[in-house]
Amino acid sequence: MADYKPRTLAEKALDRLQHLDNRIGHSAARKLGRRYRKRAAHDFAERLRTIGPGDIVFDLGANVGEVTRQLAKTGATVHAYEPDPVTFVHLETNLRGLPNVVLHPRAVGAERGTVKLMRSKGFLSDFGRLSLASTIVFDTARVDPALAVEVEMVSFRDVLAQADGRVALVKMDIEGAELQILDMLSGAPDLLARFDTMFVETHQYLRPSDTRHVLRLREWVASLAQPDINLHWH
Repeated sequence: MADYKPRTLAEKALDRLQHLDNRIGHSAARKLGRRYRKRAAHDFAERLRTIGPGDIVFDLGANVGEVTRQLAKTGATVHAYEPDPVTFVHLETNLRGLPNVVLHPRAVGAERGTVKLMRSKGFLSDFGRLSLASTIVFDTARVDPALAVEVEMVSFRDVLAQADGRVALVKMDIEGAELQILDMLSGAPDLLARFDTMFVETHQYLRPSDTRHVLRLREWVASLAQPDINLHWH
């Protein structure tokens, strides 16, 4: 499974330090994470080569569709989820004419419900950069409460249930909500049996207190025989 091992002396040092629950450990985790993300990008590209027409893939946190378009080029049926109504309009425009892409204007979480989507300060003036940071989890100084909007959230279980067949790949980049989904999956072998591969961005660099949680999840995914879950997505 995608629990990358240190290859150099520098990486081995960072690996030891990242287990410290302090600024040094959090800094080490960020530095090692940057190295591992390069490996994850390579593995993602290699995995796409094995996907084709007849496969089903999911893009959770599609934003304006950059990764969705990569997935669509494989010929697979792509289900793309994007909760922000402003961003969703851009997603529709960018992917217009792609018959194998199905767009869903919803957030994805561990449970279904209505949630508050928080946007960064300057969201409207710097949409291209800040639309990537909209979140249902992180209520920090970078968000503007006046820009928040309520959105529908579906559960990851519901997402998988709609697939008519086994899911080849799930890409999940949902600004912090992924940890609850991973926790839920750790106790749901029936859901783990529904997909082959998952690439996840875990976002602990935005909330360093999540680092130890992420390290425990990495130990868990490394113990799985199936599916292959990669927690080093960019």
